[in-house]
Amino acid sequence: MTHGRMRIALTMVALVSICAAWTAHAGDPKDGPDTKGAPTAKSAAFDKIKALAGEWVHADKPNEPAFCTYRVVSGGSAVMEELMPAGEENMITMYHLDGDAVVLTHYCGLGNQPRMKAKPMSGNKMSFEFTGGCNVQRDGKYMSALTLEFVGVDHLKASWTLTDKGKVGEHVTFDLIRKKKA
Repeated sequence: MTHGRMRIALTMVALVSICAAWTAHAGDPKDGPDTKGAPTAKSAAFDKIKALAGEWVHADKPNEPAFCTYRVVSGGSAVMEELMPAGEENMITMYHLDGDAVVLTHYCGLGNQPRMKAKPMSGNKMSFEFTGGCNVQRDGKYMSALTLEFVGVDHLKASWTLTDKGKVGEHVTFDLIRKKKA
């Protein structure tokens, strides 16, 4: 074997050894991410959103059909909220973590998709602020803020803020309770 071929062979052996060692260290991908550490404040906040899974109705109309549903989707990495206002198009909001930040995208009946990021929780409130979006015109209408108030395990207040022509406009609060199973 020539000197050049010997060098290539040794390089290949070294690369295979490094890959084997890395694979052994990485563990089995089906084991999922390492969750041995303490939960972060952001993941704890996201867990509060996950705990909303189920059907929700207006607090003053507990026998009405569901107004809102929350579903944990995509292997637990996202929560899908579906708002179903009577006589209007359904709207979807997707919550997930981006690194350690809780973020959302709201697929609005106005035809735009504002994105928001949560500030650190304050007591039982999680407030989201506008960070951008698709099809959002600064001089148009778009949802620019959301505050979720976790009143109790089965009681939630969701307060949405609409911005219109660059000015904070309408505030809408939904006082919701978890729908009791029949």
